[in-house]
Amino acid sequence: MPRVANDPDLTYVVEAPVNQPSPTVRRPDQRHRPEAVPEIAAIRLSPGDTGQLVNISASGLLMESHTRYAPGGRVTIHFEGPIATKQIKGRIVRCQVSAIGENGALQYQTAVAFNGRLSLTVNDAKPSINLGEEAEALPATAPSASAEEPEDPHETLNRW
Repeated sequence: MPRVANDPDLTYVVEAPVNQPSPTVRRPDQRHRPEAVPEIAAIRLSPGDTGQLVNISASGLLMESHTRYAPGGRVTIHFEGPIATKQIKGRIVRCQVSAIGENGALQYQTAVAFNGRLSLTVNDAKPSINLGEEAEALPATAPSASAEEPEDPHETLNRW
């Protein structure tokens, strides 16, 4: 059963319980925030659109964009900036809604696994991402269902 942790602005659903190995176990490479890899100024998927880099490793990336990609789809990632590798092929691992704009526009987070390895120059002054620490910071149990029930029995809650 997924756990839900509340943040003032967002709600996160974490699939792996804290008492089990964190999702980082299956990731072979350290992930880095965009500011730790200043050689990448922008990214674009082909076919597709430009996106905002969330994190990147030698074996894949996570990005946000307004484009919905089909898992399993083949793409070419184009990098802008002084990075040595200007493009690399990969496949879409997952794509899920990450936000809904005020006008109803959907924002998607898309995970891409590279077909090869990407050589990155990482700025050590910027911290890398460690999922184990993030998972430990979440509460051990989900909030009770009664706390989320509407006062009016005819009112519907959107659990996004």
